[in-house]
Amino acid sequence: MEPVTIELNSEAALVLFDLLSDAKRNGDGGVSVRRPAEQKALAALRAELEKVLVAPLERDYAKQLELAQERLEHRSDAGAQLSVGG
Repeated sequence: MEPVTIELNSEAALVLFDLLSDAKRNGDGGVSVRRPAEQKALAALRAELEKVLVAPLERDYAKQLELAQERLEHRSDAGAQLSVGG
């Protein structure tokens, strides 16, 4: 398979990480997973986000998350770009 590169702005990355973390803590977090492969893909994405984000380790994480959610809600785009291939 060809590699896929996803670029997220910091707000989208933080919101997505929190969503995936909730899914891990709650079993599904409201994320509809139909197959084990989907769960593995979500876990892999969460693990990659965990490697690069520092905000979840900071004391004001809840405030940073809230600000990221507000900013993302008011953006005209989703804050992401996707490219296939190296």
